[in-house]
Amino acid sequence: MKGLLFIILFYITYLSLLISGSEFAMWLKPFLVPSLLLLFFESPIKVLDRTLIGAIGFSALGDLLLIFDGRSFFILGLLSFLLAHLFYIFFNIRLAKHVPIKEKRAKSDSLPQWFTDEI
Repeated sequence: MKGLLFIILFYITYLSLLISGSEFAMWLKPFLVPSLLLLFFESPIKVLDRTLIGAIGFSALGDLLLIFDGRSFFILGLLSFLLAHLFYIFFNIRLAKHVPIKEKRAKSDSLPQWFTDEI
């Protein structure tokens, strides 16, 4: 079964939040995001590249840094999430160049009457 580690970690984290509060789940969360990387390794579609690995890595680092108390850990965690989002943006830009998007347009006779060019 693909993604078994991710599913197990997700449910353990979720149940620990419900049962014991957030202490145990707080330490499990940094392992949850990198387990997504295993889903890409098992995927038949090989879209894994350095930008996606960087995005997932910075996301996990951000989760890890936000566990600790202190302003510097908080700022470093925010910067890590910012870098992760930039990597995700770059990954999607690169992916859009290789994967064409098919647009389906509605036929003009199926559009509502109030939908005109004046809107």
